[in-house]
This record gives sequence, C-alpha cells and structure tokens, in this order.
Amino acid sequence: MSSEKKHKRRAIKFRAWHPTHFDDDDNEVYEMVYDLAFEDYEPINDLLNGIDFLMQYTGIDDVNGRNIYEGDIVKDTEGDMYCVQWLDGKGLFFLASLEDSEYDCTMTQVMAEVIGNIYENPELAEVEETAVSVGGETWN
Repeated sequence: MSSEKKHKRRAIKFRAWHPTHFDDDDNEVYEMVYDLAFEDYEPINDLLNGIDFLMQYTGIDDVNGRNIYEGDIVKDTEGDMYCVQWLDGKGLFFLASLEDSEYDCTMTQVMAEVIGNIYENPELAEVEETAVSVGGETWN
C-alpha cells in the first residue's frame, strides 16, 4: 500500500438560469438547468448559447448531501443566512452574509443547508457586491 495521500478531486459541474419561453405578458420565463456537461466536444459557445447566468458547483455539499453552487443561499446551524459567491481576485468561493456585511467567510467546509438560490428564490435575500477581506487583503 502506498504512503501517498489520495486527494479527492472536485467534480466540475455547472447549472444555468436559462430562459425557456415568454409568458402572456411577453416576459421571459426562466428555469434552472442542472448538470450541464461540457463533454460533448461541441464548441463551448454553442453549449452556452442563450444561457444568461452560469453557476459552478463549489465542490462542497450541504448537511443533507445537496451540491452547493454559486448563487445558492445557505443557512448555518445558528440560523444565519449567506449567499455563495465567487471571488475572482482570489479564485475561491466565499459565503457573503445576508445579515451582517462585516461577517463573510471563505468556503472550505460548510455546516449549512441550502435553502434556495438567488434566481428561484429572490425573496430570501437581496445580494449586493460585497468587499471581502481574505488574508489581510480586501477584494470586491
């Protein structure tokens, strides 16, 4: 048996908030499309044609085993709610507090439950651009 540690690799998965049709008032109607696969060897532009909002799986599951994606709203064991966001400047996912702008945290392991997302459940939270402090640096 090898003494090398086996590292679990994160699955690369996406979901999309995708327009499906127009309603009677000529408004676009959207639905969440899960498990977008980029293995069909199509040009990526063809696969993403018409998709307005693409969200990546964080590689972390909630307390119920549900995949956590950027844009999800999670509630921790103390009842605090966060929005999962991607931080471009650092290349990581973080939890933006929906109740206290001073309390954001990076995502490494989450003891929280997915209760919705910003597209299907906008009533749960209003998400704004947030400045985040990571390792003494502030990022937007």
